[in-house]
Amino acid sequence: MSVYSLERRSPEDVADSHPLLGWMVRRHEHGSRYKPGRDGRPETDFMLSSACSGRFGVMVDDDDALLLVAQASDANALKSVEWTSAAFVRNLASKDYLVLNCADVTGGAGPGGETQLRVFMEVSLAIADALAVADPFPSKLRMRKAQVLGGVILYERKKNLFEVDLVYKPI
Repeated sequence: MSVYSLERRSPEDVADSHPLLGWMVRRHEHGSRYKPGRDGRPETDFMLSSACSGRFGVMVDDDDALLLVAQASDANALKSVEWTSAAFVRNLASKDYLVLNCADVTGGAGPGGETQLRVFMEVSLAIADALAVADPFPSKLRMRKAQVLGGVILYERKKNLFEVDLVYKPI
């Protein structure tokens, strides 16, 4: 399929072709934004809005790994690609982020090679401050499904949807 034909597809048609694309379209409708790579580089940053970032919970697991929990609709979309790493980025444009990185979101099927995707989730100041002084800093990020009942986050223990290396990047 040519790039021209992709540009002529409706957002709904593109969204239906992959769980992550549909999720991104729905998040975009709620203030999240795309930031394409510069100088023709095949990468895209997807910056979740504050409201969309609030759909996730961040906590420390029993063995000091960082745990990202998400409701089923978010978790199912995010587990549909192979995340290769994650970073805690401090003070980027005056905000703190947890960043998921996928080295090739196309899974090798994209035109012209690999296409990197990074998803930026805003992290609350309290979480960011705690992570910034964590000793040792968590070396892994895990994701699990969760549900919210009566204001309490219940997550599936020991059932990771994915686990990636995590690094700290102060700006």
